[in-house]
Amino acid sequence: MSKDKSREAIMVALMQRHLEAQEKLEGPYEKALGKLAIRFSLLHFLLERFGWEVWNLNGHLALIITKDLPISHLAEKLRASAEHGIPRHDDRRKFLSILKKVKEAANERNELLHSLWIIREGEPVLCFSRKRGRLVGPDAPSAEQINKLSKKVLEIIADFEAFKERRPLSGLFGLGLGSEPKKVNDPVLVPSWCQNTRTHHDP
Repeated sequence: MSKDKSREAIMVALMQRHLEAQEKLEGPYEKALGKLAIRFSLLHFLLERFGWEVWNLNGHLALIITKDLPISHLAEKLRASAEHGIPRHDDRRKFLSILKKVKEAANERNELLHSLWIIREGEPVLCFSRKRGRLVGPDAPSAEQINKLSKKVLEIIADFEAFKERRPLSGLFGLGLGSEPKKVNDPVLVPSWCQNTRTHHDP
């Protein structure tokens, strides 16, 4: 083997070792942030489909109206619709409580996923947050804190699913007139951001 090829092989090996070491450092954060994004996409999906029922939207009309609607805006529209779309007072109060948790979690989620993370061996974690600016070391969110928010999102999902089991729309066809909303298991009703994509982007 020539000296040039030997030098090249050494450089490739060193670079590979560096990348592997960096992956170990960044891994916990990448896993935590990825988990948060996936779980929040599920929450958005469930709320969007419920909105279609509340507003008595069917087929392509549902996709057009809720296309590219951030979850915070979706939650606000559902909150404004609750008085007219959810007839029972107890159900309505429970739903508004869930929406409040959704908006709080959405704010935390957006700050974490839209931040810039710099993680280097032997140095404190550096996070550039759009909301709070430069965060270093103990001031920067930890992977454990991100995982706690993911757990909180799961709890909101479980709470929302339990709420839907109460059939809060029974006796009322959302805000529509004279026609029953399409069932949520209809394969036609797939949100636009789930079509031909692997992840959901929430502006």
